[in-house]
Amino acid sequence: MTARRALHELARGGEIVRRRGAGSFIADDSVRSSYLVIRNIADEIRDSARVYGSRVLRHCALPCGTEVAAALDLECGAPVYHSLVAHLADGMRRVWRVGRTPTPTP
Repeated sequence: MTARRALHELARGGEIVRRRGAGSFIADDSVRSSYLVIRNIADEIRDSARVYGSRVLRHCALPCGTEVAAALDLECGAPVYHSLVAHLADGMRRVWRVGRTPTPTP
């Protein structure tokens, strides 16, 4: 690949900005950045004009395995609280949420 072609591809991908007579410059990152928005499931259901509800189906402490221990920075076998919650819209199951935390959650 030639240098000219490489600069063309970088400009096409938005990595650099080319200005005739001035040169090529690194593109402004702020233009391409975006935010990830994670909405509250209860608000999302209510915003769709439905009635929100939830049911805790399971909540218990179990010893954690190696994978969960590494993810939560715990020793293997340490107690981890598992929860399984069903989020409801108009009484119908919409979303399951599985949680694992090193401390009890309500």
